[in-house]
Amino acid sequence: MRMKKLTVKCMALALTCAVLTASCACSKKKTVKVLSGDPDKENVTCDGVMFPQDEDDLWVEDAELLGMREEKQACEGDKLTLQVFFSDKVYKKHDLKKTGKIALTARIFEYNKKYEWEIKDALVSASGKKISREDVDTGETSNGLMYFLELDDFDNGKYTIVLSREDGVVECMADFRVVSEKEIETTPLEVEEKPVIYLYPEKEMDVSVTLDLEGRMTCSYPEYGNGWNVTAYPGGKILDKGTSRYYDYLFWEGEQEMGGDVFEKAACVASEDTAAFLEEYLAASGLNDSEIDDFISYWLPKLQASPYNLISFPNEKYNEWAKLNVVPAPDTEIRVYMVFKPLDEAVEIPEDRALTLPERPDRKGFTVVEWGGTQKGA
Repeated sequence: MRMKKLTVKCMALALTCAVLTASCACSKKKTVKVLSGDPDKENVTCDGVMFPQDEDDLWVEDAELLGMREEKQACEGDKLTLQVFFSDKVYKKHDLKKTGKIALTARIFEYNKKYEWEIKDALVSASGKKISREDVDTGETSNGLMYFLELDDFDNGKYTIVLSREDGVVECMADFRVVSEKEIETTPLEVEEKPVIYLYPEKEMDVSVTLDLEGRMTCSYPEYGNGWNVTAYPGGKILDKGTSRYYDYLFWEGEQEMGGDVFEKAACVASEDTAAFLEEYLAASGLNDSEIDDFISYWLPKLQASPYNLISFPNEKYNEWAKLNVVPAPDTEIRVYMVFKPLDEAVEIPEDRALTLPERPDRKGFTVVEWGGTQKGA
């Protein structure tokens, strides 16, 4: 009799454990994170859509976020469309041509710098609608879905669209900002534009280059990944180990919110004086003739679009916003970062805030040079 009771109790305990285990499993599924990781380790396309590093098991081959205003901004009430395309393998496996359905959901979350959310916290969710040929600019393909996302009752702020599978695996993401209609025209451009990095070793050497950004990288060439691992040559040529191609420099762009007074030291420069002003300042900063040519040929058309420009070089602040890590460490590092604001009329700069020429550095040993810039407002 005692044996029977013991057996019954053990069976009851086993059943209880099974129920608890199932309950825990369900609970865990409900709280699954759609992404948990470092956003800097995502592959970011130049239009801002982020894809996970591990591309072996991705369903989405390409994606585009439509309906954005300038600089990835939107207003309350706007309608956004996430357009995604699948690989042929996934397209056929899920019979998308016949059913028009696939197990992916697009959700909008409040921005989280850790890129971690629980599904229950989604502000908007959307299922996909099969893309027809008429929906695609080329009219040549329709192996994809469109997700329509409405921004009703959205407060001003930063948000992220996340496209994920039922098990929480993320296919792609895209950040955007909701602002007022008035701010659409007045929000400053917080984009680090065309920073390029030159490497000049005294002898052929392997070099690792990484950036610690307060914001995030939006575009790179060659692809940044977890950092650039290259072979640098004395003449300045760079061999990227990932692509096995040669480059003149490493290119990147990023987004961030600039803090502090970036025009603490500035100059008001007339359009016709811009080239001469830049030649003098950049030479004093330590750039050589080729680097000065690259800088001016890129920025001059933008600067000469306005009668005047307020120009500054907040290089120390830039070193805080975007920390450059080079291994082995260079003997000489030159970073020149320009911020400018277009002006219709000249403004007077107080003497204590006037921009002065830097003291030209001595380029010796392994030398790293970087230049970039941004337009602050309009």
